[in-house]
Amino acid sequence: MNRANQSRTILLIAPLSHGLYGDSLMRAFQGFGYRVTAINSRCYMPKALSFSSRVIRKLMSRVNLARFNHAVITGACRMKPDFIVVMKGVNLVPSSLRTIRQKMPGSTLININYDDYLSASPGNKFPHLNQMIPCYDYFFPSKKINVEELLELGARNVEYIPLGYDPAIHYPVSIASEEARIYRAEVSFIGTHTRARARLLSTITDYNLSIWGDLWTMKHINPKLTRAATNRVVLGQEFSKVVGSSRISLNFFREGNRDTHNFKTFELPACGGFVISERSDELGDFFEEGKEVVAFEGVQELKDKIDYYLRHDEARKKIVRAAYRRVQSEKYTIRDRVESILDLMKN
Repeated sequence: MNRANQSRTILLIAPLSHGLYGDSLMRAFQGFGYRVTAINSRCYMPKALSFSSRVIRKLMSRVNLARFNHAVITGACRMKPDFIVVMKGVNLVPSSLRTIRQKMPGSTLININYDDYLSASPGNKFPHLNQMIPCYDYFFPSKKINVEELLELGARNVEYIPLGYDPAIHYPVSIASEEARIYRAEVSFIGTHTRARARLLSTITDYNLSIWGDLWTMKHINPKLTRAATNRVVLGQEFSKVVGSSRISLNFFREGNRDTHNFKTFELPACGGFVISERSDELGDFFEEGKEVVAFEGVQELKDKIDYYLRHDEARKKIVRAAYRRVQSEKYTIRDRVESILDLMKN
């Protein structure tokens, strides 16, 4: 802990729950000696998985949005923090940011985003991006392409910060014999349903496949995928159990999010998983293809790689060991990413 930072305060505005990025960020800042107070956006905009909960959330959206923004303004004015760290913040309206800027000119406003700032996806899209940009002192995108885009839109300080993993959450876990039937699979995928992911997974349903995440049991998807889907979101130790019980863990990027890496790029090998990932230029910056990660482009290469590594256990285990050594030796943790953010602001 850095004792010089013990009097420094941070107001963190993020979704907070065990296994979520917001929790990891909070622990990382606290680890550097900052006193962190958090506003949990999940309390105001809860995740809705069932049809009825989505209807309720839509009906309450205006009320919840107003309550959330009021809580942020009130909390910031009461606390007067040195730093206000907003994780994504699509629901933080520009007028709230301007009020905070006006009332607390000495506070530094920071925006950290694990998604694409210019995403067209409803959950990731910033409705007033041009208006909010002047309110922030720093932007830390996880997409390299966002750096020039944000600067062109008028952002003052923009620095690319990759995603990472949290060693307090992502680590190899021993599986009890009675849990094996729940988690064991030849091939597993962890993630929310998208059409692109469903198309890819539909081509490999002949394997012993398990799918973990939400929205996979909707009526319009392939019945074979429905049978493979648990419709359970796995976080923390259960995430590690799924990875450790799978001979192959798949990682797909989201084209609409312009992903070239994601959290699972680091989380899966940190849990001791054997990873077959969609290929990207940036993936090779983190892991050596063929030695620490296996990559594919297109359905046929995916099938070929699955077939090969299901038949060659020693080759698969060698890559698992090499990938695990890499995440342990490199600065790939969320704490490392926070340290980079703090260093960049000092400079």
